[in-house]
Amino acid sequence: MAPPGVKSIPEESPWLQGWDGLVPRDGNSLSQNKLLMVARELSARLARLAFPLHRCKRSNRVFTQRQHLALLVLRQLLGKSYREFCAIIELCTPVLRAVGLRRVPHFTTLQKFAARVDQQLLDALLASFSDVIRGRLQLAVDSTGFACSSASHYFIAVLQRNEAKAIRTAPRSVRRHMKQTLAVDTRTQLILAARYRYGPTADAPDGIPILEAASRAGKVGSVVADKGYDSGAIRQYIWYRLKAKAHIPLRVNAEGETRRSSIYDRKQRAEFRESKYRRRALIETVHSVEKRVMRGDVLARSTPCQNKELLLRAVAYDLRRVVALAYDFY
Repeated sequence: MAPPGVKSIPEESPWLQGWDGLVPRDGNSLSQNKLLMVARELSARLARLAFPLHRCKRSNRVFTQRQHLALLVLRQLLGKSYREFCAIIELCTPVLRAVGLRRVPHFTTLQKFAARVDQQLLDALLASFSDVIRGRLQLAVDSTGFACSSASHYFIAVLQRNEAKAIRTAPRSVRRHMKQTLAVDTRTQLILAARYRYGPTADAPDGIPILEAASRAGKVGSVVADKGYDSGAIRQYIWYRLKAKAHIPLRVNAEGETRRSSIYDRKQRAEFRESKYRRRALIETVHSVEKRVMRGDVLARSTPCQNKELLLRAVAYDLRRVVALAYDFY
């Protein structure tokens, strides 16, 4: 009997029929839950990549690296701290089963694994999503910023009233941010490569490294970027190394005229197509989804951990996007 004033759950309620028969909100099976499908896709992808189970022979073998990495990616998808994530995920029994876990590790275990995981393995995992794309890659390159401070906007506004005090007090935590440069396939809106550094800085220095990383995922057909990547070296790399087309507008001088002296400028002017360049807006959608669905800041404090956290966030975005493409929902 239920206590007075508390309604009891009827025995015929679908909630009492096990995990496979329910689901409360729209009547679909629990197997169609987005978080559960992301966990299954991630586990299958790590198995296909032959991601090592253990770091060394003397590992305690309580948990595998695949399980740790899966939990770190799911944490980025939920946008929670380590403590909050472990408190939430231990209630998600179907998700833990999909990852192959019977219990949740302590939050400090995940934190230590995030600090020691190899960034090259994360780059390989991010590039593996190119198996969804057919044909040559149609890349768009652009950058955005993530706050790397927990200071509130009000505190920063007050601090910046005195410029000298702001520089003397917290030059790195308040005035700097993590700059993310992405290479995204415009047909599928999947992230294929990512690079990070402290900003504000110019865009051009990251152009060739991000294109070189993206080219490992497949052959590149075209590259779209804004005027921040207007560089002869970047265009030469696209034309002669990647054998692709560059749709990058030329900078305009103070008189409103573009350069005409260089042979590369003339070649770019003849090759540039406005209809192709407009697809650059799709990478802005990727930046927006990352910040709205997950987070617009970085919780880690050390530079290597900040880079890995944002790289895991890019992997979480790709998993969410792959599931959306497969099942036609967002």
